[in-house]
Amino acid sequence: MINEDFIFDLEYKLSFPNKKPFDKKLWGLWCDGIYPTYESKELSKIINDKRFIELKMSYGQNGQEPYTLIIYFGKPSVSRNARGLDLSVCTPDFAEEPT
Repeated sequence: MINEDFIFDLEYKLSFPNKKPFDKKLWGLWCDGIYPTYESKELSKIINDKRFIELKMSYGQNGQEPYTLIIYFGKPSVSRNARGLDLSVCTPDFAEEPT
């Protein structure tokens, strides 16, 4: 389920002042906020129906450049969302190289 904990966890993982990302192009970039573009009660239905959501975020060298963040959800995430479980466990750690 998308809640404040999920947004905070995602924002933290996208912020790199204290971590070294595997992709050197991301070094020094950080996130200063992620903002839903939907009512929070709609998010769960949108994830189940579309398997993605669109959010706004402040990101970049100073953390203030506006970006659109699109999050795609795989089967495990959609299943967790449908059961009302925390999705924070599904967010990757961007400091580790993907496998």
